[in-house]
Amino acid sequence: MRIFATGRMGSIGKHLDGVDSLSIRFPSKEADMQNELTYRKCDTLIHLAAVTNPIQVAQDKIYSGYINVDAPVALLKAFIKSGGEQFVFASTGHIYGPQVVGHLSLETDEPNPISAYAEQKLKAESALIEVATRHEIDLTILRIFSVFGSSMANHYLAGTVSSQVGKQTSFPIIHNSEDVRDFSSPPWVAEKINEFCYLKRGGITICNIASGIPMSIREKVLLEFPLWPANCFDGLQSNMSWLVGSNQLLNGLLP
Repeated sequence: MRIFATGRMGSIGKHLDGVDSLSIRFPSKEADMQNELTYRKCDTLIHLAAVTNPIQVAQDKIYSGYINVDAPVALLKAFIKSGGEQFVFASTGHIYGPQVVGHLSLETDEPNPISAYAEQKLKAESALIEVATRHEIDLTILRIFSVFGSSMANHYLAGTVSSQVGKQTSFPIIHNSEDVRDFSSPPWVAEKINEFCYLKRGGITICNIASGIPMSIREKVLLEFPLWPANCFDGLQSNMSWLVGSNQLLNGLLP
């Protein structure tokens, strides 16, 4: 089985094993995508590429909307025409939006995204499901919760903290430090994505990539970066103070 992925150089993509990089620049014509996929003989395609920086998404919703919504749909259509078998789409746990404290978000919960990025991901999910259902192709949607690793880009919390610890000059205040999230490392998320590529369930699969373990941002930062000053947290919560995913379906699907 030939497995390819977009976004191979990203925080998660660089940890995928046995997966080749699919070099498609966006914007790109659907016919060009199809030719590339046919030439590569791609059986399974993991689509990770996205605009994830919240500032960039907010500042240019037309461009980010194209990359996060239109491009995945065009890619799926090209993949279908090339004879592909399984399309794996990286979504986000943020589509659930604010949750009641103590509730573990289930795949059956009604989405309530409050960020532009989460709204775009949910819109992409709906469009991909419609296309996949019409063409009867395997589609796996993975709702990935908070990824935290030192090698991540600076617009992610972990990347910001890691770069500041490396400088050891000034430590900014981390805002909304008492927000509770479901943290996972990039290698662990990549491992789960790899496993889904060989699952072969058929039809539409939507699954959380989550640990089910609640932890505040402050606790996570101090656990991973003990040198971070304990007084550099604001002690506050945002309008999404709790977002933790249920891993019940994940554990039931994967060995």
